[in-house]
Amino acid sequence: MDVRRAATQEIRSGRLPFLGRCGALVPAQGDSPVSTVTTPFRVALRMLVAYVASTSPGRFAGFVALVVVEGLLGPLTIAASGLAVARAQPALAAGISSPQAAALGLAIGLAGLAFTAGQISSPIRSAVATSIGSMVAQRMRQQLLTATLGPPGLGHLEDPETAEEIRRAGEYEWADLAPLTRIVDELGTAMKSVVAAVGAGVLLAGFAWWAPLLLIAGASATHLWMGRDEHEIIEQHEEYADLQRRADYFRDLALDPPAAKEVRLFGLSGLLAERTRSYRTAFLAHVWRARRANLRPVLLTLATIALSTGGVLAGLAGATVAGRVNAAQLTVYIQALIAMQLVSHPLLATWWVRQGAAALPHLQGLADRTRQLSFAATGSISADEMPRKSIQFCGVGFGYPGQRRRVLNGVDLEIPAGSSLAIVGRNGEGKTTMLKLLARFYDPDVGSVRVDGVDLRDLDVASWRTQVAVIFQDFIRFELSAQENVGFGRVDAWTDPASARTAARRAGALDLIEGLPAGWDTVLSRHYRGGTDLSGGQWQRIALARALRAAEAGARLLVLDEPTAALDVRAEAMLFERFLELTTGTTTVLVTHRLSSVRHVDRIAVVQDGRISEYGSHDELMAAGGGYSEMFRLQARRFQQGRSDA
Repeated sequence: MDVRRAATQEIRSGRLPFLGRCGALVPAQGDSPVSTVTTPFRVALRMLVAYVASTSPGRFAGFVALVVVEGLLGPLTIAASGLAVARAQPALAAGISSPQAAALGLAIGLAGLAFTAGQISSPIRSAVATSIGSMVAQRMRQQLLTATLGPPGLGHLEDPETAEEIRRAGEYEWADLAPLTRIVDELGTAMKSVVAAVGAGVLLAGFAWWAPLLLIAGASATHLWMGRDEHEIIEQHEEYADLQRRADYFRDLALDPPAAKEVRLFGLSGLLAERTRSYRTAFLAHVWRARRANLRPVLLTLATIALSTGGVLAGLAGATVAGRVNAAQLTVYIQALIAMQLVSHPLLATWWVRQGAAALPHLQGLADRTRQLSFAATGSISADEMPRKSIQFCGVGFGYPGQRRRVLNGVDLEIPAGSSLAIVGRNGEGKTTMLKLLARFYDPDVGSVRVDGVDLRDLDVASWRTQVAVIFQDFIRFELSAQENVGFGRVDAWTDPASARTAARRAGALDLIEGLPAGWDTVLSRHYRGGTDLSGGQWQRIALARALRAAEAGARLLVLDEPTAALDVRAEAMLFERFLELTTGTTTVLVTHRLSSVRHVDRIAVVQDGRISEYGSHDELMAAGGGYSEMFRLQARRFQQGRSDA
C-alpha cells in the first residue's frame, strides 16, 4: 500500500496523530473521525457581514455607500454612452458649432465623468476595505487571545477538541489564503457587481421585461450549483486538513535549524521530502476528486449561462433586424447584458468570502468553551506574603479532562513555610500535576490545596501567582534580550537593571551575560542579527536568575520542576545544592526522579499510585527501608557501575 493511501486511511480512521499549532504531535482520540465544517455558506456570509459591520459601523456604512455609488456608476456610464451614440449622427449633420454638437459633447462628458469617477472610487473602496479588514483581523486576533489566555487555567489548552477549535479559529489569516483585507475587498466587489447588475437590469428592461429576469434566473441557478461545488471542496479541505498538516510537519523538519543536524546525520533529507510530497499529494487528491465529482454542476453552469445570454442576444438581434431597436439602444442593451453577466463575478468572491468566514463558527463560541473547561477565578483574598505557616494538600484527587484515570488519588501533604521539600517518584506518578495544582492551573476534583489554612480557590489567582516562581523542565528560552529573559521574573518591573543584576549574580549568570556581544541587550538567539545562542547549562542559569528575580520581588514559593533532566547526576546535584543555598528560609520545592540529588532537603515526599507513599528526611526514609530506600540504592548502584565502566 503506498504512502498516500495509507495516510488517507489513517486520517479517516483517526489513528494518525495530527499536528498542533506549533507542530507538536497530538495523539488521535480512538477511532473518531476527523471533524468537518458544515456551516452553510448563507450562514457564514451573514456571520461575516455582521462581524465586519459590527467591528466599525461608521466605516462600514461609508464602505457600503462607496460600493453602491461605484456600482451605479457603471449603469450611468452605459446610459451616457448610449445617449452619445444617439446624438452622434445629428451632431455630425448639424456641424461642430451646432446645439446638437454641444448636446453630444455633454453626453460624452457625462460618460467620461462617470467612468473616471468609477476609476477613482475603486482604489478608495479598496483602501477602506484594507482599513476595515485590518480592524477585523485585529478584533479576531484579540478575541482569539482573550479566549485562549483569558481563562486562568490550562484545561482548555490541554483538551484535544478545544485545541483543534483554537487552531481552526486562528486560521483567519492563513498564509496560503487571502488575508482579511482581501476578503473585505472581495465582499465589496461582489456587492458592487450586484448593484451594477440591478442598474443594468433596469436599462435592459427597456428592451423587454423578461430579458433581465432570464439573466437573473440563470445567474441564480449558477450560484446554486457552483455553491454546492464550493461547499464540497471546503468540506474536503477541512476533512483532510490533517494530511496537509502532516506534510507541513515533514517540510518543517527538513527546513528548521533545530532538526538540521540529525536530518543530515541520519540522511533523512530524501525521506522527509518524499513524505512531504506524499502527504500533500494525498491531500490534493481528495480536492481533485471533489472537483471531478462536481463536473456536472460546471457543465450545467456553462449551459445555463449560454442559454440565458443566448436567449437575450437572439431577442436583441431579432428586434434590431425588425427595426424596433436602433444603434443607440443596441449599444445600451449590449453593455447592460454584459454588466448583468458580471453578477456571476461573486462566484469568485464567494470562495474568498467562504474562506474568510470559515474561522468564525469556531471563533464565536470559543470563549464560552474555554471558560467552561477552566475554573472560575472567583477568589478575592490577597495572597501577599503567603505562605506564612504552611501549604497543605488535603485529600487531593485529580484527573485531566477527557481521561478516565485519576493522576492523583487522595494526596495528603504538608509543606511548612520556609522549608525545602523534594517530590520524587517514577515518571508519570503525578509530580508535575501536583505543581500544576499548586500554581492553580487546575483545581482539584476532590479535596483542596490550602495556604495558611485558606483554600487556594479563595485566593485571588493573580495575587497568588506573584508568590510563586517555577522553573519547569521545559522552561521558556525567550528569543529576546538577556534583560528580558531575566527581568520577566517580575513583569511589572522587568526593566529594573539593579534587581536583574542581583538575580543574575546569585544565579552565577552575571559574568555570562556581561560577556555577551551586547551585554544585557544581546538577543539570546542566532536567528537575529547580533544575537547569540547559549548552551543548556547557560540557559539553566538564565532560568534560575529569572526565578530568583521573582523571589527578590516577593515570591515566597520557589519550585524546580526537573529543569536539569538533561544533565548528569553530579551536575544536577550541584545545581540543586546551589538552589537550596540561595533560597535558604524560602519555601522551596524540588521535583525530580533522581534521588541522589535531594539528600539535603528538609523533607522528601515519595509519590506512588497517585498518593504520598512515604514522607520524611533522607535519613529517615533510608532507615525505614521502604520503597525510597530501595530506589535510592538501585540508582546509586547504577551510578557506581557506570562510573566504574567509564
